[in-house]
Amino acid sequence: MKPKIIYRYVAGKFWLPFFFSMAIFCILVLLGDFFENIKDITNGYATLRLILKYCFLNLPGWLGMLLPVACLLGSLFVISDMIAGGEWTACLASGYRPRQLFAPLVICVLFVLLCNGLLQEYALPKINIKAEETYYKKLRGKTDFKQGVKKDVTLRLSEYEMMFAQKIETDSSVMQGITLDTYNKQWEIQTQITAEKMTWDGGRWILKNGYKRDFDDGINIKETVFDSMPSPLKISPANISVGETDENTTIRELLKKISFLGRSGLVTYKEKTDLHNKLATPVMTVLMCLLGMPFATTMRKKGKVINIIAALVMSFSFWWVMTMAATAGKSGLLSPWAAGWGVVIVCFTAVLIQFKLMKI
Repeated sequence: MKPKIIYRYVAGKFWLPFFFSMAIFCILVLLGDFFENIKDITNGYATLRLILKYCFLNLPGWLGMLLPVACLLGSLFVISDMIAGGEWTACLASGYRPRQLFAPLVICVLFVLLCNGLLQEYALPKINIKAEETYYKKLRGKTDFKQGVKKDVTLRLSEYEMMFAQKIETDSSVMQGITLDTYNKQWEIQTQITAEKMTWDGGRWILKNGYKRDFDDGINIKETVFDSMPSPLKISPANISVGETDENTTIRELLKKISFLGRSGLVTYKEKTDLHNKLATPVMTVLMCLLGMPFATTMRKKGKVINIIAALVMSFSFWWVMTMAATAGKSGLLSPWAAGWGVVIVCFTAVLIQFKLMKI
């Protein structure tokens, strides 16, 4: 049999179990979200249609967690089905090595991960915005809800300068409720500026409607009222990144947040750990499939049920280990690089040992 034919055949068998697994997982997620939000049906705003709309808008955010399990299940089902039908034995008798039969499945997994990566980076942010608007404005009835607004933000402008903002509107380049404190080397306050708001005006931030206090050894205070004053903040609105990150934060947003926090002199353990985890997860998915596929070849005809159990156990085990490593990285106990890639290195080593021992 020509190699291209067998490769297309193996790859074609991957999609049915993969999409079936994804459909089951998506239904479970939708049901979970639905029953979580159905309690709001009596609040005077939520309707059954709105709840279903929010559940479907929230679904793409779960794909990053569901895809690794579905990819592994799809790969194991293909191998189990080929073994049960005698196709696996026929391919080996024709001179194919197991790793050659694994290759089409790996290519399918890589294609799935590429599509998911594009979705996460370019489509998901817009979907999340729509989901948040549906949740807060329509399900919760908060008509004053606005995207891009962060409250009670603290920034470090320089070694001895701190800024507090009651509200930052990144979309409109406005900060409200500003307090700027300048300290000496003994962290005694020297100057405090309080302003009603701060706006971005042609390349610089301008403080509006406030007063400046100069402290003389903490005893004498000189207060000056102003209508407008340049701010020491140099970062443009496009480079400002505030608020918490999560699993749905894009790589571009994480890089922007890390750069912004670095300029502000703040720690970036959490953001760097999230970045390395996001980059490592696709690699981990491929390695998890490579670790599971040889296992499926040892189970022979009785392996379908066992493969399902093995896929779930492996997926949740790796997810638990990566979650624990991520927690250690975000708290500073592990370096962000080790928290994200440590499990990948261990899994890669296990794959190499397994392939060598089984002569795949």
